[in-house]
Amino acid sequence: MKQRKFILIMLGFLLIIGVSCTLTDIISHSDNEPEAAEALTEIEVQLTEMAIEDEQEAAETSAPTKLPQATNTPEPTKPPLPTNTPAPTITVAPSNSGLITEKDYYTEFETDDGWYDFYISPEAHPEYDLEYTGAGVDVFVETPNTYVYMLQEDLWYDRGDDLYLEAEIATVSGPYDNNLALIFRVTESGWYEFAIRTNGYWDFWSYDANDKSYKYLDGGGSWSINMKHKTNSIGLLAQGDKFTIFINGTETKDIYNDQYTEGSVGLAVSSLEVGEVMFEVRNFGAVNDLSLAGFD
Repeated sequence: MKQRKFILIMLGFLLIIGVSCTLTDIISHSDNEPEAAEALTEIEVQLTEMAIEDEQEAAETSAPTKLPQATNTPEPTKPPLPTNTPAPTITVAPSNSGLITEKDYYTEFETDDGWYDFYISPEAHPEYDLEYTGAGVDVFVETPNTYVYMLQEDLWYDRGDDLYLEAEIATVSGPYDNNLALIFRVTESGWYEFAIRTNGYWDFWSYDANDKSYKYLDGGGSWSINMKHKTNSIGLLAQGDKFTIFINGTETKDIYNDQYTEGSVGLAVSSLEVGEVMFEVRNFGAVNDLSLAGFD
């Protein structure tokens, strides 16, 4: 296209030179003047039209091509949510409530058979009350900083026994910050204690009965804890020196300790800085046969 345009320009230039060279003849022959002028005009018009056509063709050729519109890329498909592993829960037939075997036990507290309660408190005259209702046991702790323990004396486990321990406890009324706990390997020397606080934290302790002191072993926060006036299920799996804690069915942490090797089991509730707290314990289980709690 550029070569054609160049040729046309050169042709026009030569024609103009030719016309200029013959101007003298055109002027000198006045009788031919109209014809010469007409011929010149006609050549200029043709050159102009050709130049315009070339410019239009060049513009059309060089015009940018419209880009194709982008197509929307589909969003990636979200992966399916993982299914929850069934939470360990001790389930037995209602007729088996109480001692099932020597090392398997479940109760909804229809009676107080085998249960013994005691307290630990810095208060001079701590006050609490237990009432077995047939559908659980209500524990009212009137004084602050009072730890009420319930021990099942008919059960005993040593280090070689698998043990899954579970309790369901509700804070019915009173302040929001309280303790709900499981105790195991209880002897006259002391015990282990796994406690959750209704403010969202948990602690794991050992208690030395000789020194009357608690030793902190582990702890942390957990979103699995139902805070304030709610029901919580707390569980513990003891296998040798390894203790796995569960909060409302969620496996939370493994803890290792070898201080205590055998003992009985139970539970605890406690007020902290403020008293007048009502708790309700709806069930309690302790099994050596882990299949009763849904373990393989």
